[in-house]
Amino acid sequence: DYEYRREKGKAWVFIAGAADDADLISEIAKEFALLPIRIEFGGDWLSPKEEYEMAVEKSEELKRRVGQAKGRMKRRLSEIMGKVRHDYSDVEAALQRAEIVSKFGESEALYFIRGWIIAKEKEKVEKRLGRHRPGIEIVFSPPAHGELAPTSLKSSEALKPFENMLKFISSPRSDEIDPTKITAITLPIMFGMIVGDFGYSLVLLLIASHYRKKLKGILGAIMGVTFYSAFWGMLWGLVFSEFFGFELEYTLMGVAMPLVSRLHGVMMLLGLAVAVGAIHIGLGNALGAIHGIMHRNVKHAIAKICWVTFELGIIGLLISADAGIAVIILSVIGILATEGIIGVIEMPGLLGSIMSYARIAAVGLSGVILAMLINMVRPDPSQGIFMVVVLIFYLFAHFFAMCLAAFEALIQGGRLHAVEFYSKFYKGGGIMFNPFRMKEKEVE
Repeated sequence: DYEYRREKGKAWVFIAGAADDADLISEIAKEFALLPIRIEFGGDWLSPKEEYEMAVEKSEELKRRVGQAKGRMKRRLSEIMGKVRHDYSDVEAALQRAEIVSKFGESEALYFIRGWIIAKEKEKVEKRLGRHRPGIEIVFSPPAHGELAPTSLKSSEALKPFENMLKFISSPRSDEIDPTKITAITLPIMFGMIVGDFGYSLVLLLIASHYRKKLKGILGAIMGVTFYSAFWGMLWGLVFSEFFGFELEYTLMGVAMPLVSRLHGVMMLLGLAVAVGAIHIGLGNALGAIHGIMHRNVKHAIAKICWVTFELGIIGLLISADAGIAVIILSVIGILATEGIIGVIEMPGLLGSIMSYARIAAVGLSGVILAMLINMVRPDPSQGIFMVVVLIFYLFAHFFAMCLAAFEALIQGGRLHAVEFYSKFYKGGGIMFNPFRMKEKEVE
């Protein structure tokens, strides 16, 4: 016998039969894809719905128990893995010690190790190793002729961003002048000239001060450079009297501002950028002369000095034509004697290198024009409800213009340093000093 019932979208089929018919009932259930629910007699009678709900409840209870068991297994596994990682770290350290020893020179009687130390730490190293005498012997010697020692840089916290950016280009050699300190002065000046807006620079200062310690690697270095460069941006913003694209006119201590108008005094701005270029390249050649003296390369030092005097002779033409021409002739003779005809051929290129700094004025001026165009669509109460939309666009546009100005300032300033400045005295390609020590590894 059977009974059919439908409740809330579910169909129930109740089939009753003798115990001997159990196999037949199971075959019927399989044929019609029915989910069998076994009902045991002897207690209270339950409806199929109640039996189903009881089965669901038991299923949920089993799921809860399985979840608890998984949680206990996960916690236990975490404890075991923590111990495994710790033991693995100890084994790794022991393997490193064994591997290091295998790299030492050895004979039947002794081990031999040779490496570099920082010159300032010579006494410290000798004192620490001297405790093991007479079991060891220590010999210090300077680098052999032509041998390049690794580079050890220990810059202050303020110079770290510039040092990291310099490494990104190329690490300095141990036998040349480290330009980090000079770059920390000249790059922010150029950055400030290009941004040149007090408002933009103030916002950049706040953003960089927040992220320069949080970000790592090259992004952290960029934020650090931006932080220090933003101060120069604020200073140039006062000179140009610019605030979020507006050129303000006022009198400061009896001086009419702006001192230089980027929008209306383009020629003065261009002359200022070229003057910065002339000083920058002249400084690069002067450092090249110092580099030659350091390496006792007199010919190279004289050549670089002649490049400096050649540049001074060109500037001298503006003051005294006769004196300027005389200095230029002497410089040409010196360059011809030290660098040959190739050096003389390259002399007109100096003017091109100096004029390339005009990009400081050009890029800065484009930023001024962009900010001015944005201010032409600033929000106004007459716009009614659309004022909110205009305000959002206005703020976003200024933020975009500010980021673009900072990006261009870093790119163009970095390009002038890498191509025009460093090429006068800096080779790069140094190998950084890596101290002999066990690497500390944090185990979670």
